[in-house]
Amino acid sequence: MKRALIISCGGIPSPLNGASTVVFFQYINALLADDWNIEHKIFASQTSENQREIDIYRQAVFKREHLKLECIWEQPKVSFSVFGFWTSLSLQPCGQFKEDEPPRFDAIICFDTLALAIAKKLQLTPRITWLGDLQFQTVFYHALYDVKSNPFFLFKCFRSIFRSLGWRQIYKNLLRGEKFVIASSFSSERILRSIGIDAKYQAFPWPETGFRDEQNERPKIPTFIFFGNLTALGSKSAFYFLMKKVYPLMIKEWGSMGFQIIITGTRVAPKWVRKVLSRFPELDLRGFIEDLFSVVNQCHAVLVPIDVPVGNRTRIITAMSFKAVVIAHVNTSLGNPELRSNENCLLAESGIDFFNAMRLVVADSSVSKRIGCMARSTYESCFSPPTATIRFLETVETVRSENGLSVGLNL
Repeated sequence: MKRALIISCGGIPSPLNGASTVVFFQYINALLADDWNIEHKIFASQTSENQREIDIYRQAVFKREHLKLECIWEQPKVSFSVFGFWTSLSLQPCGQFKEDEPPRFDAIICFDTLALAIAKKLQLTPRITWLGDLQFQTVFYHALYDVKSNPFFLFKCFRSIFRSLGWRQIYKNLLRGEKFVIASSFSSERILRSIGIDAKYQAFPWPETGFRDEQNERPKIPTFIFFGNLTALGSKSAFYFLMKKVYPLMIKEWGSMGFQIIITGTRVAPKWVRKVLSRFPELDLRGFIEDLFSVVNQCHAVLVPIDVPVGNRTRIITAMSFKAVVIAHVNTSLGNPELRSNENCLLAESGIDFFNAMRLVVADSSVSKRIGCMARSTYESCFSPPTATIRFLETVETVRSENGLSVGLNL
């Protein structure tokens, strides 16, 4: 009987809501389908929303009789000094097993660094660590774009740089010597290698969300859509690039009210973004849309002007699954090596190049059809759950075969 212990601290697995949490759910479902028995320990804050998400997760998984779920309503805490340097990582008691004898596992799967910290404290082996966006990069670039939008945040930026260095040290201390580290972003391989960590990129599984093989009539005016978590780092950098470098070119070419950009997603857009949007009637802020495919299918292209060189953007993979044309900043390909300009997407580095790509898909429907078909093909071959979970399952089996049964869990 194959047994795995999963530890997660960064959110509750979800079939559709979130980014990393959706990936967690897909991996767990794949393990259950592959006849693994799973014990999952989730460290989270005790709120009614989290309890509701736990219930949804429990009901949605495949073969839920093979999943033993324990919620520990306390999260590890990272403490920083006044200047941002890491001082301590507080790991509270990690729950108790009900069995008389400590259980034994073929693999310990840690979803991100704090989960790894718990596994190391409890001396659990063999370990596999999956990493989302690197926290030290995220902290740094959030501060950088805050300063771009408001120079009064300069002091906060200096403090965040020190905090970023603290997080970098956490990664270095925790991951040093770890044999099985999976990076969700291709660019993370190089960044982690620079601090002595050996990580391997794996394309992650991403579910389809309402794809239907149909094509609406093309809109009468240039129409685009921008979607995602509207408070996340990617959206923050994308808003800045779009409004500063692309929007003026659109006004010059198509005129006021001569085009439309639909903006939708989760969370509330930052205050400075809402202020900007209120001044420009071409920007249509709609909030969360349930049937995203139907709206995307009414647009010429999906815009992803994210110039920050961090992460593997799930909004791009969602758009590719829709057979949509993605126009993205070239930096997004640092995290997703499957992006190939003029083949399955259009990539641009400057504002003028980005606008020229927008103008191309408006003018030539054959280009849109060709790129959209290739985008869908890339999604199916790299990111669809049946395909993308294969390599993860192979990694888990490698750990199992190399190590045999692991040591028990001593609490």
